[in-house]
Order: sequence, then structure tokens, then C-alpha cells
Amino acid sequence: MEAEIESRLAKMTIDEKVGQMCELSIDIITDAKGSTGGKFLFNNEKVNEVFDKYKVGSILNVPLSVAQPPESWRKIIYSLNQKSLKSFGIPEVYGVDQIHGASYTLGATFFNLFARRLLLIAIYLSAYPK
Repeated sequence: MEAEIESRLAKMTIDEKVGQMCELSIDIITDAKGSTGGKFLFNNEKVNEVFDKYKVGSILNVPLSVAQPPESWRKIIYSLNQKSLKSFGIPEVYGVDQIHGASYTLGATFFNLFARRLLLIAIYLSAYPK
């Protein structure tokens, strides 16, 4: 695996390496006019530019700042990974800001900060044998 990674890095231009280290908001590739009522659409011209021209390695956040159902997340992330693989041979990394739980996924559990802190304390304390 290490040899494959080193080989791929050796073949990349500096522009490609910089592109792989960039993370863009999904708003950059969203079709804002076509995306209505919580339905998300890509701007295919922008998607092509982001992956084909700039070789961007990561997309972040939530389309339209609206929680999406799990099936929409699967379609969004799968299609971006397929485009990235086709364009450059490396899957993109998709990130979602969900610091307090899965608040951007419809039907998911939302953890408030107090519950999260209790969970972290419980994990921390369970690491020590009695």
C-alpha cells in the first residue's frame, strides 16, 4: 500500500497535489435554481470543473443547509466519489459538520451538548480498570 501511495504521489503535479488538499463547500457545485423544496441537484458544469480541472480532494457540508434523508446522502456521496474516481482515480473525502450528532440527516438522533459530554466522560472513565 505504501509503495502504491508513493508511486501515485510521484506522478502527481504540484497543482494536482494542491487540489487534493483542498476542501470546498458543496454550495460551489449546487444548482441553486434547480434545487427547490429540499430537493438537491448538482450543477454538472461546476462538478466537472471542480474534479476535472482542479482535482479537488474533499467536499464539505450539507446541500442547501437542509437535512437530507439517508437515501439522498447515499446518492450525493456516491455520485461525487464516482466523478472523482473517473476524473482522477482517487475517491473524494466528504465531510459533514455534525458535532452534536447527526443533525443533518433526516430521522437521525440529535445529541445535545450535555448528553455528548456525559458520553465522553463515560468513555474516558471506562478506560481505567477498577
